[in-house]
Amino acid sequence: FMYFCNYGLRVRPRQTAQLERNVFGTLVHYAMEMLMPAYTAPDGLITRLRDEQTAPAAEETLMTTLQSDVHRVIGEYIDTRMGGTAEKDGRFLYQVNLAERSACNMLWHTLKEFQQSRFDPVDFELDIHPAEDTDSEGVLSIRLPITDGSIQLRGKVDRVDLYIRADGTAYVRVVDYKTGSTRFDLCELTAGLGMQMLLYLFILCDNSRRYLEDRGDLRPAGVLYHPLSDLVVERGKSDSDRLRRMRMSGLVLDDPAVVLAMEAEGGSHFIPAKLNKEGKPTGNVVTLDQFRILRRVVEDLMMQMGERLLQGDIAALPLKKGESIPCRYCDYRAVCGRDPEDPVTELVKKSMDAVLAELEGEVSDRG
Repeated sequence: FMYFCNYGLRVRPRQTAQLERNVFGTLVHYAMEMLMPAYTAPDGLITRLRDEQTAPAAEETLMTTLQSDVHRVIGEYIDTRMGGTAEKDGRFLYQVNLAERSACNMLWHTLKEFQQSRFDPVDFELDIHPAEDTDSEGVLSIRLPITDGSIQLRGKVDRVDLYIRADGTAYVRVVDYKTGSTRFDLCELTAGLGMQMLLYLFILCDNSRRYLEDRGDLRPAGVLYHPLSDLVVERGKSDSDRLRRMRMSGLVLDDPAVVLAMEAEGGSHFIPAKLNKEGKPTGNVVTLDQFRILRRVVEDLMMQMGERLLQGDIAALPLKKGESIPCRYCDYRAVCGRDPEDPVTELVKKSMDAVLAELEGEVSDRG
């Protein structure tokens, strides 16, 4: 129903003058988009942090550098797109300050991760576009058949990271910046949620020539949610404690070499996976075969959704997770006319292993 209102009827919620949560996210996204390419350049911050000789000086001034850079780019955004701060109230200025702190936290966490990681960022704000959109500089979307036509995904990947092993095997992971407390939950996939990141990952694997030319294929290394948190990075806390509080959620390939490429010590400071005492990956890990199953599942779900839209099935059936229903936050709650006692879609909480086993069984049954 929300999709139909937004993209079918093109109904847009009324905007207010204050800095709402979506603008908070926009400011942090903008700071990441503007600064990360410079930080990942050959002579950028990440290179200096990885070099034993330059790392001490880079770490000593890291937060000061981030605060200065973030204040500059967010100030430029507000001046050019929001009319400056001259006539804004105290609440607006406080929210801007909060966005700047959050951007500093995000950048600090990201740089600390890349300092010890073998993955390198290769794309930012990458467009996923349909075949007919020839003007886009991004990558080509998948095309899935439905009745009398096809369905294609259009979107934007916040960040693409690449790791190439000594033997030439290449791995790609997708990182998405999420506002608030959003966490990756594979259980939601069975209800049609959380598909976007996986679809992006599989599309990138199909477009391996962008990164490898003709030197082989890309393997999926994982999908990660990086929270756009307003958590204050307290100077008095140890790095390990601060990193743990900002750890990403998602899925990681069940491969010791890939886990070590993301976590140099095999711990779980940055990603939701680690190596146990036997050197085996544990946590939110899936095998290559399970990634293939997930691809089959999300593509089937996309085609089912397309067919339902064509048939006019746009019933407002909110997904109920525990006692939580998204209606109170929905931009279209005044449009759908839903009563509190109307039906909902119940999400049954299951472990990741149980969800994977269920999906494997469904794919096996379909052949």
